[in-house]
Amino acid sequence: MKKSVKEQIEILNSAMSRVMNVYENLAKKYGLNYNSLMVLYTMYELDICTQKAISQRWLIPKQTVHSILKEFEKKGYIYLEPYESDKREKVINLTPEGRIFADSILEKVNYIEEKTMYNIGEKTRRELVENTMTHCVEFERIFTEEMLND
Repeated sequence: MKKSVKEQIEILNSAMSRVMNVYENLAKKYGLNYNSLMVLYTMYELDICTQKAISQRWLIPKQTVHSILKEFEKKGYIYLEPYESDKREKVINLTPEGRIFADSILEKVNYIEEKTMYNIGEKTRRELVENTMTHCVEFERIFTEEMLND
């Protein structure tokens, strides 16, 4: 039976919410919230990580990122140093304690992500990424066009 566009939208939105819920539950398991998990995730993945890079990557407000970084700094998980190419920007570095903390969380998160992608198969994985990006770009484009006409 063919589903209507409205039904497909409801299914897609529900699926996206369920994925976000898994990340939120993972974050809670380790005493974090979703945004803190994404900040940690980015610091863990990027060789050169800045507050601006985190904010742009996850669309988290700079002030929220700043507050999370201050909390991580207070716990001894990170230290900041000037960025060579732009002295106004600071590079965020994990301390040895921060690396242990990040490893304990993100090894599990990465395992779940990778196992999920492996389990759905290469073809589905490729199509999922391509189709999700197509949807995202088109959704942003139409939103922007419609908002400019309001």
